[in-house]
Amino acid sequence: MKLKIINTINISAIVVLTALDQLFKMMADRHLPKHDAVTAIGGILDFRYIENYGAAFGMFSGMRWILIGLTSVFIAAGMALLVLNKIKGAFLQSSAVLIIAGGLGNLINRIFDGYVVDYLQFTFWPFQNFAIFNFADCLVVIGTAMMFAKLIIYDAIKGKKNGG
Repeated sequence: MKLKIINTINISAIVVLTALDQLFKMMADRHLPKHDAVTAIGGILDFRYIENYGAAFGMFSGMRWILIGLTSVFIAAGMALLVLNKIKGAFLQSSAVLIIAGGLGNLINRIFDGYVVDYLQFTFWPFQNFAIFNFADCLVVIGTAMMFAKLIIYDAIKGKKNGG
């Protein structure tokens, strides 16, 4: 019974985060000018609408179907691991939820629009020339950083303390 509740919570979180991503992209599409930035927080954050036909930093531009295929495989694998309870612990499950939701948010746009809407642009150093990104990208990056921190850093430190 506990496993069912955990799976329901994880899947619900994926649905909610993916829906928020789609809402934010819809708002960017409807309300942001297509060629100019809108300052949100002066010297820190601008909103700038772009259509990204590739992946991170515009890499793999024009490779839509490869990106769709790879993303679909990763999402399916992550969902299977979550549902089959192969990812142990709430922290790693939360990491997986963020990664899956972010991947799904961008996958939806690649399938239906052919591109991903990006709209967040940091304007402070060292991010002044950094890529423009979106909420889904944030979810993937945060989830990956959490997973990395747990699996690589935390477990390595824990292993050293326990004589490993």
